Amino acid sequence: MKNLDGAAGSSLPSSQSTRRRTPQVIAHRGYKRLYPENTLLAFREALGPGGHHCDGIETDVHVSADGVVVLSHDSNLKRCFGEEGNVVAWPWHAPSGGKALDSLRTVAEPHVGMPRLVDALAMLEEDAFKDRWLLLDIKLSNHVDVIGRIAHVLKGTQGGLQYWQDRIVLGIWHDKFLSHCRQHLDTFAITHIGLHTSYASRKFLHNKAVTSFNMQLYALACPAGEQFVREAHALGKQVFVWTANDVDWIRYCQHILHLDALLTDDPALCCSLVDNHTTAGTSATFDTAVFWTQKRRWTAWFWRNVLYLIMLARIYWIYRDTSGKKKRKNGL
Repeated sequence: MKNLDGAAGSSLPSSQSTRRRTPQVIAHRGYKRLYPENTLLAFREALGPGGHHCDGIETDVHVSADGVVVLSHDSNLKRCFGEEGNVVAWPWHAPSGGKALDSLRTVAEPHVGMPRLVDALAMLEEDAFKDRWLLLDIKLSNHVDVIGRIAHVLKGTQGGLQYWQDRIVLGIWHDKFLSHCRQHLDTFAITHIGLHTSYASRKFLHNKAVTSFNMQLYALACPAGEQFVREAHALGKQVFVWTANDVDWIRYCQHILHLDALLTDDPALCCSLVDNHTTAGTSATFDTAVFWTQKRRWTAWFWRNVLYLIMLARIYWIYRDTSGKKKRKNGL
């Protein structure tokens, strides 16, 4: 396994990459600012000249009713596809002509379809994209067997698991997925996707299986967040952030936090700033006193606390669901 800079030891990008952009720029759900999110169109535009050839793609994984691994951020279809119901309740294909995921088109123009994981992999196998990598956000709502399904898809490609182990990072929110990652994809890098550094520190910082962290922006925008980055780096682990869409925040992530990768909805802007940080009004010298306006401090504080409450709620619901299953299994 390789670091994002190609060194042995931690997370990865493509080991074949000739670029050494630091930090690397990862298109969040593809080129989300301009194109329908999590579609092949959004991926291609992010990886091509329009997206300044960003280094990788982040996308979200769900499983259809007939067991197909598909790419969608929401578990519900309404926002992106205008249909009622959840991904897990719809088949990928309906031979009888009924409702199916493969027939859906995005609400946003130009009205394109939902891709499967195998479709994204086929795109990344093209010569133009063989030096790019993929971060899979494995949503909490997934059953743990999603890891085995992902492994099955990868095994079915021409290169098999070995080809993809240096091009894919598995993003997990909860440690319930760890044993399944070890079972099915033990040579693949794992990143913890998180809302708060307290949970990340307690559960994953000293876990050798987890080689990097992909944290929400406001979770890192404080002294505790900056300390977390330093501790992770001291342990040889990398830190990514989602999502950096604003000039000042991109500069903060690059020059103060010294992050390894930035997830962004606007890869063209982010790549331009990272590649040319001494031009267009952006300097390698970053004045934190100017950056931390009263409004920005309040906004960061507010969202950090909201995210903490969301994290607690998610932990509670996972615990309740797990406890309920154990009781039902024991006949209680």
